[in-house]
Amino acid sequence: MLHSVNERHAGPIENRNLLGRVMNWNHAEWKVGDWAVYLKQKASTSPGPRARHVSPATAGENYRYIVEKYWIVKEIMAPGELLLITRRGKQHQVSTDDPLLRRPSWWQRLVFKNRFRAVETNFQDEHAVA
Repeated sequence: MLHSVNERHAGPIENRNLLGRVMNWNHAEWKVGDWAVYLKQKASTSPGPRARHVSPATAGENYRYIVEKYWIVKEIMAPGELLLITRRGKQHQVSTDDPLLRRPSWWQRLVFKNRFRAVETNFQDEHAVA
């Protein structure tokens, strides 16, 4: 029987607690400055290299696809509503229940940290001016 490293060194209660913490991490309270990944639905004649789930539109000239956007929480609006800011300063109000919104995985935080840092820099510059 194969076991993960955690299963060999921890009992079933510890494993369940660890799994619960990982699962709840995505549903934890959002805070200002948190990194967020939003799956933006787009349509154009030529999808870019980051486009996923590309399919032709019904008319045939355009394509529909999804692009991962790396945004930061600028403000907590009413309960269950976030104001997200983009790298270029655009703002989007999104519900925390939106299935297209999630927290970045550990590898996305590592690989795409420069994208998040670019948003943070613009966010800090905006606050310095105000």
